Amino acid sequence: NGVVHLLANSDYYQRSPAGNWTLIAFPEDADDVSRFVLDHNGAVQFVMSLKATSTIPARTILMPLLSANVWGTPTELYRAPNVFESPLGPMASVTDALGRLHVFAGHSYASNGLYHAYRQLDGSWTSFNLVAEEVKPPISVVIDSRNMIHLIYDGPDGNRYTQAIPGQP
Repeated sequence: NGVVHLLANSDYYQRSPAGNWTLIAFPEDADDVSRFVLDHNGAVQFVMSLKATSTIPARTILMPLLSANVWGTPTELYRAPNVFESPLGPMASVTDALGRLHVFAGHSYASNGLYHAYRQLDGSWTSFNLVAEEVKPPISVVIDSRNMIHLIYDGPDGNRYTQAIPGQP
């Protein structure tokens, strides 16, 4: 549609087809906003962490951007067990050929596991499942023409490679 999306230093900009740049403000409680993806309809979806409050634990959410400075309803993907723990930090996101959004996240403070959740065809989300241990950011993820997920990440012994097998999400 001619729109350019840019995320730099936790600031998000959109350039219209006419060439005008606009800074889009994130919600005030957003903490880690380091990933976005265009879904199968071309809508911008941000995976972000929300800070804990005195009563609500930190959360990892999916937040759609409906239009410039108009945020949609967030979808909670993960909630920390209590207000003292961190949420899963977003590391990568991608949309597959069926339109399912996949999110990869991990804890940067404790175990270095990489977790995966995805939006099912009915719109519900799976729970985060461990897909790799001892992963150090950054990671890269792509989906090939066969709809297989390919991950590249740093492990304790250097670069590693893994992929989803056929029949897997």
